Amino acid sequence: MGLCIDDHNCSDSNRLYHFFNGDILLSAGNYDCLMKKLRTNINEKWVDENNILHIKYIEGAVVDMPAIKKSTEENQALLNGKKEFVLCDARAFFTVTPDAQKYAHHEIMNKTRVATAVVSNKGFVRLLVNFAIQFSKLRSSVKMFSNEKQALKWLYELKSG
Repeated sequence: MGLCIDDHNCSDSNRLYHFFNGDILLSAGNYDCLMKKLRTNINEKWVDENNILHIKYIEGAVVDMPAIKKSTEENQALLNGKKEFVLCDARAFFTVTPDAQKYAHHEIMNKTRVATAVVSNKGFVRLLVNFAIQFSKLRSSVKMFSNEKQALKWLYELKSG
């Protein structure tokens, strides 16, 4: 039995997500594809039909070293070890420990990512991300957005580009 939802702000109003044992069968228009959706203690994540990794942080999550290392392994498994184009939904309140933040900059952003679009309207998140963009030596593209559709458009353009 499937469940119709639209919590991902998709523009296609005919899009259906059917949940089966932690997998999602995505049905829209002329295609069907099976996507894995994982929910951990810090985030939900899935790969869409364009191989964009969506990461949505959970309200109140604490991202520490064990959690971020496990999350990185899960991300790599979802994308079969390929470098990632990521939509990071950081609209929830969550905490990142200093060591996990350093790991994210040096190990994740520089080794596993091609581009990351961060969606948030929180001033602190915007400040933190903009600081990382300007002062960290990141090898991947990072950009802040307040709108998920604009973030996805940017990722799609980079990916096709």
